[in-house]
Amino acid sequence: MDEGISVIVPAHNAEGTIADCLRAILNSSVYLNEIIVFDDGSSDDTLKIIQGFPVRILSNPLPLGPAHARNRCVSVAKSEILAFVDADVIVHRDAIATVVLPIIERSVVAAFGSYDDRPRSNRIVALYANLRHHFMHQNGQSDAHTFWTGLSAIRQRAFHDVGGFDPRACIASVEDIELGVRLKTAGYRIRLVPTAQGSHCKDWRLLELWQTDIFRRAMPWSRLLVSGETQGKPLNLSRAERLKTILAYVTLLSGGAGCVTGWFWVAPVGIVAFAMSNVSFLALLYRVGGLTAVAAGLPLHLCYYVYSSATFVLVAGQKLLRREVRC
Repeated sequence: MDEGISVIVPAHNAEGTIADCLRAILNSSVYLNEIIVFDDGSSDDTLKIIQGFPVRILSNPLPLGPAHARNRCVSVAKSEILAFVDADVIVHRDAIATVVLPIIERSVVAAFGSYDDRPRSNRIVALYANLRHHFMHQNGQSDAHTFWTGLSAIRQRAFHDVGGFDPRACIASVEDIELGVRLKTAGYRIRLVPTAQGSHCKDWRLLELWQTDIFRRAMPWSRLLVSGETQGKPLNLSRAERLKTILAYVTLLSGGAGCVTGWFWVAPVGIVAFAMSNVSFLALLYRVGGLTAVAAGLPLHLCYYVYSSATFVLVAGQKLLRREVRC
């Protein structure tokens, strides 16, 4: 098997971004052995657009999800190093070279990068969501306990050793995080490379964001945590994240207490405390989107901590009830 790089792009109804995505990959500063694009049952012009590029095309008549798409592409890939890029990510010219470097140097078997701070959409909700993701990866530990397929790479040997992506994941969820858990359990090292970046083109709407955060991220991620498969401490369960969660609830309670008691000054105190605990992220919002982004981003961020933690409590409670019923 060639030591080179095979780039894998799963695409479903991606006609608005796939052309820019593939142009950016083809413009990469590193030589690529092949680019494999999987059209996952698209009902728009995605397949027609892909056919205009010098790439290898695989497809399904009906969508089966990105986990299946990536596994299929890996099964035909000719290179030892596999690079994954989402169809709505426009990679920087040096992004793939940067993310594969620690793998080539054999210090790790997998690595992943980050969204940049210049998302395509300036819609407030989209700006908040994309910058939240950027901020998380820019401030994460380099010795990672997770994996992310938006912009990443992995040795094919390690990929097969842990069984690839879970084929039961029929929609985009935490199948990449779950793969990272199995890699860590098998003793492999994963590197977060924040300098490997790409622009995210996702134009989030509010209900879409909340639905994705709760049902495709918080809920399956909570199931991983309560199952004991991963401790998650470098991510959502760090002391800093726990403090922010507590302050989010303090803010809500202080607002309620102010309305009941008439001490309306209590609510601003809670808001200020929560804002101070997130001052670095709010500074990023201000730098990119100004005061409007901060004013909208602060309540969105508070909601994020509330519904994410509430989902974890719900999942943990359900497991506890099942255990008591069995007893």
